[in-house]
Amino acid sequence: MTIEDTIKILELLREFYPKGFEGKTTQDVLKSATLWHSFLKDHNPKILFPVIHSLIATSKWQPTIAEINEAYANAVAPVLKTSVDDEWGKVMEIVQKGMYAQRENPQMFDVLKEETREICRTIGWWELCTTQHPDTLRKFFYERYGRIQEKAKVSAITEKYTIRIDSEIALIEEGYT
Repeated sequence: MTIEDTIKILELLREFYPKGFEGKTTQDVLKSATLWHSFLKDHNPKILFPVIHSLIATSKWQPTIAEINEAYANAVAPVLKTSVDDEWGKVMEIVQKGMYAQRENPQMFDVLKEETREICRTIGWWELCTTQHPDTLRKFFYERYGRIQEKAKVSAITEKYTIRIDSEIALIEEGYT
């Protein structure tokens, strides 16, 4: 994405959220564009512009860079494509085959995502295979899987920007905002 694309985004936001730009001159907006560009420069404008339009159509207030990045990340790639129901179903298939089948054929675990295997190790395969309370275990599994999904979502959004924080701070300190 180019700086010109970033300026177009700010102009678009200025048009729909004028209160957020009250008292700012065109020169001020251009200075802001440099900072905004540092956070958005890796985005594909063909994807980002529809994301911005969607945010404008659904938000009463001007979206922040964080909200734009989150919406962009969701548009580019869903964090975990496998649903919790699919993963729980795979676990139940393995449980139905029994403990001895699992020992005889450890490759049956290959169908599970690493996150799912970790949750199952936490619960314990013996407990999964012998429980009298599968609903309790399913609830625990769903809660843990939900936490993993949320953590992965946050990581996907922030991972790409963590490295650049020091350089952005340096730009601000040098007065290039």
